[in-house]
Amino acid sequence: PFSDHVYQLAPYEEITKEEYEEMCNKIKKVEFCKLIKYEKEDNTDVKKQLACMGGVCEL
Repeated sequence: PFSDHVYQLAPYEEITKEEYEEMCNKIKKVEFCKLIKYEKEDNTDVKKQLACMGGVCEL
């Protein structure tokens, strides 16, 4: 962060195409087909807090 407070949305920082490509090359590729080895059950709990309630939606 550029200061000591929390951003609701992270600030956009302009970078060059070369910087972007360098950062993209550092990100490891995700092999989603291997996900089934780790995801053995559905841990989704929809009973907790809903994003849209009372006509208002959280963004």
